[in-house]
Amino acid sequence: MKRAIPNIEVIRLEAAAWLAQLETAEMDSADLAALREWMGRSRSHVAELRRLAQLSASMNVMNDFAGPLEEAAATFEPVVRQRPGIRLYPALGLAMVFVAMLTLLTQFNRDEPEPRSLVTRVGEYVEHTLSDGSHIALNTDSRLEIAFTAEVREVTLLEGEALFTVAKDPVRPFVVNAGSRRITVVGTVFLVRVGATAVEVAVTEGMVALHATTAAVVDAAPSPDSPDSIEPVHLRERQSLKLPMNEQVPQLNIKTISDSDLRRKLAWREGLLDFYRTPLTEVVAEVSRHTGMRISILDPELREREFDGLFRVGETELLLQALAVHGDIRLTRVGADTVLLRHAVESP
Repeated sequence: MKRAIPNIEVIRLEAAAWLAQLETAEMDSADLAALREWMGRSRSHVAELRRLAQLSASMNVMNDFAGPLEEAAATFEPVVRQRPGIRLYPALGLAMVFVAMLTLLTQFNRDEPEPRSLVTRVGEYVEHTLSDGSHIALNTDSRLEIAFTAEVREVTLLEGEALFTVAKDPVRPFVVNAGSRRITVVGTVFLVRVGATAVEVAVTEGMVALHATTAAVVDAAPSPDSPDSIEPVHLRERQSLKLPMNEQVPQLNIKTISDSDLRRKLAWREGLLDFYRTPLTEVVAEVSRHTGMRISILDPELREREFDGLFRVGETELLLQALAVHGDIRLTRVGADTVLLRHAVESP
């Protein structure tokens, strides 16, 4: 029995409906669970939601084109109305026009020379296709250098986070330098995050070889005869590993990533922050990374308090309101971009 192929127009409508509901900020726990379930059904669902989220973020700078584009968008109405049971939001026709515009712009940009670096500021995200066909999605507040030669395709992630989709080339490996660590692949998809003290690698497809450059990395089951082995560690699909930036570690802790964990790790590509049983320290760190806001937890016992929520990147006020009603947490604002969190029962 053949499996039905999803209609891209239906997926696009569903993604737009979810995006519109996210923007209303009127989603309860059941809505969040339903959205996660919809995203988990297919990679095409996630890809379309990401695409429309990027378009939505761009609409505020295209107001001058609203009139002509609304007229063009009207040509989509007869097609859409033939599909019963789908709720069409007003911005959808306009978003479809933006999709076509961005597709044309992408085609015109294919012949641009390889950049030497990619940089994102706080709250900014960049996607770039390299000359070999590999693709880089660069998260907020990140810096990456590119140095391709005839022998090797090499990039260096100086800080931040990037998702690499590597085109296969058996004679020219793709190498990512991150801190003192070196990741070598031929063709695969993997995420690298460089923090202040650690490097994290998560593989979504294929396999990567993780090497140490200035410090030895030992295997998960090291041999007593070779405790300082520098053999690469192989991470396979749905595996992740977090290592200190430069230090040697006595034993590796390779983790298995569930589909839901992977979606949360990559939620930023859809313009979302997705938290599920996430310690408050990690929540405020992610918010600060994407917005530049300084959030301090004054009471140590709150640091491991778990928090659930799904937010559009930049909706800081909604997230802070959610924290305020989450329990016995009180927010104190110090200036425009600093917030203090403490137990509500305590005096200021």
